[in-house]
Amino acid sequence: MSGQATGWVLRFGPKDRAQRLVLLTIADAANRDGEYAHPGMDAIVEGSLYSAGHARRAIARLVEDGWLEVTDHAAPGRATTYRIPGVAAHNARRSEGDVARSAEPSSRDSGPIVARPDARPNGVTNGTTNGLPTTPSRADRRRAAEPDGFAEWYAIYPRRVGRPEAAEAYRRARSRADADALLAGARVVAAAVAAGQELKYTLYPATWLNRDGWLDDPSHAFPASRPVRPGGPPPLPGGPSAQLPRGTPGVSGRLEL
Repeated sequence: MSGQATGWVLRFGPKDRAQRLVLLTIADAANRDGEYAHPGMDAIVEGSLYSAGHARRAIARLVEDGWLEVTDHAAPGRATTYRIPGVAAHNARRSEGDVARSAEPSSRDSGPIVARPDARPNGVTNGTTNGLPTTPSRADRRRAAEPDGFAEWYAIYPRRVGRPEAAEAYRRARSRADADALLAGARVVAAAVAAGQELKYTLYPATWLNRDGWLDDPSHAFPASRPVRPGGPPPLPGGPSAQLPRGTPGVSGRLEL
């Protein structure tokens, strides 16, 4: 159990209920530093009180949004290893503060601590190894390679899934439209969702970009009426105000004779 990791999730973790509970369960199984954890899916299900399918979807969203990293996929008989980047960053800041304080001259210290060229990793993945640079994480490298303007566009588009695919689609779309046009189109889709359109009916970002969604008629994003209930009567050609023919069942189900 890592009180440091769970404390960080409780203070800074995601607001989504499912993601928060799943991340708390993983953090509870983290090592002493709080960065790495390898709970099995049964433990995640038991701790979060969600089904395995729901927990897997929450983990996918946590990875997509940068709250979690999968460093070692499960092999037969082994559990997946997860890394919590936020806890790693917190450890990095604390470690840097400790180094800075230890480098201050004192009556018991003859001088600042200097990192040796042959220094070995100190177990904290914080961008430095005893003062020397280390290799950035896969997520950091992937986001650094994203095209200019994509992060702003992705933050506006309401359905944030498949970020790597969306980044590549955005790169290709920039050859067909400028950044302002893509931002304007994303705002139209976001406004439709804010007006009540269900998110599940919103295209994935990569799909929207690949089909030139910014060229769609904005009025199509706001349907004029609700869809007909499953099993209900088809819409009348003349609209809702059209008169029903004689013999057609009314709202109450009685025949008009």
